[in-house]
Amino acid sequence: MNSRDDLLRLIDTELALALAPEHLDVEFDRLDGWDSVHLVRLIAAVERETGRALDVSAALQARTLADFFDLAAGDGRAA
Repeated sequence: MNSRDDLLRLIDTELALALAPEHLDVEFDRLDGWDSVHLVRLIAAVERETGRALDVSAALQARTLADFFDLAAGDGRAA
């Protein structure tokens, strides 16, 4: 996963949620159709896609998809 567009494609494929780039900075609780299970499923999908583990605790603290992407695109750990 190299870009935010890759993340959006993964969300569409794995979670069946069609989100657009403008949704990246929207807090999860304001995203239509989003719930906490989606974040857990997204963590698992990113781990499968990248072949590396994410810091689940840090990922669960993400407030937006942009926050999540920054974590996932980095080394997978909180800064």
